[in-house]
Amino acid sequence: MRYICAGITGIDKANALKSLTNYASEKEIEIQIFNLEETLKEMGDFDDITLFLNSYNSQRQIRAWNEAFDYILEEVDNTEADHSILCMHMIYFRNTRFFSTFRVKGIESFQPNGFLTFIDDVYLLRKRIEIRSRVSPFKTQLRLRDLLVWRSVEANITDIVSSYFNNGRRMNNYIVSSK
Repeated sequence: MRYICAGITGIDKANALKSLTNYASEKEIEIQIFNLEETLKEMGDFDDITLFLNSYNSQRQIRAWNEAFDYILEEVDNTEADHSILCMHMIYFRNTRFFSTFRVKGIESFQPNGFLTFIDDVYLLRKRIEIRSRVSPFKTQLRLRDLLVWRSVEANITDIVSSYFNNGRRMNNYIVSSK
């Protein structure tokens, strides 16, 4: 089975998914995790995803997203794991603007069986973002209301995309707290 895991910045998806893979491993189920943003960083040869996010060249962003997504699709097709989970943002929020780089055809080629949308407490999200921002050359400050809106938009976009793949009936989009 294949799932897409969405969620805004500041959510500790890595630890939540690590717990899931550890639990699955105890049940002798293998889960392979693919992270689109990490692949974007590796392929773009930059340490901080903010370089990608700060680019106002949407064509460049879409091209980079397509290349990273196609690379992941190849990796997913070559995995022998029982389940594959692709972590990604459905929508980005940077410098007071929302934007998205995903393509529905790409997600369609992934052939998801469902979606997971991770959420977390906005106070914790803001704290994690502040801590990460201290070591980054790019300072990020998000207001609580920005985080609340972004979290809602991410879940709603994921719902809309999930309905595309099941003949107009919403495919499962599980809202999961990452705590």
